[in-house]
Order: sequence, then C-alpha cells, then structure tokens
Amino acid sequence: MQQNLDPLALARLTDALVTHCAGLAVGIETIPADERPVRGQGALRDWAQLQQDGPGDGPLGPWSYARMLAVVARSMVTALRDHRAATERRTHYVARPGLPPLAPSSS
Repeated sequence: MQQNLDPLALARLTDALVTHCAGLAVGIETIPADERPVRGQGALRDWAQLQQDGPGDGPLGPWSYARMLAVVARSMVTALRDHRAATERRTHYVARPGLPPLAPSSS
C-alpha cells in the first residue's frame, strides 16, 4: 500500500485487464460446456459478476477491482491451458530396444 499507482496509471491498467478478460472469455466460451474446465466455468461466472458490479466505493475500490480482474484473467489462462493440454494429441515415443542410438546423418 506504500506504492500506490496514480489514478491514471490504475485506470490504464484496469482498461488493459478488462480488454484481456473480454478476449479470454470469448476463448473459454468457445469450449463446449461439457468439456469446459471447472476453473473456466468459475472464471466466466466471476467475470460476469465483475462486469455487473464494477469497482467498489471507497479508496481501495478501484485497486481491488483491478486485482480481481487480474485474478480472473489468471484463472481464464489456466483454464485454457488445462483444456489445451487435455485435448492435445501427443505422439508416442518409439524406442529402439536392442539397437544403438540413431546417429546424425553424415551427408
């Protein structure tokens, strides 16, 4: 609390966070509801609540709002990464038992 942002910097930060959250929300909403991670569902719920409520009154209202936007953005990114990891196809490693390791081509 000793190093508060000035109101203009806080407004810019809040604007950037709102923009990022809006874009991430679109990404989560494209995931079918039955495949959507629980964290993604919670993040969308929290995002809708933040949009509805806006910053609170008092000296810490704008600061708390920006902090909660950052928490929601982190949850959305984590949900998207979790979904990508769960649906990504991976190639199995093919071992060569009993054979020497492959050498780089000498051509």
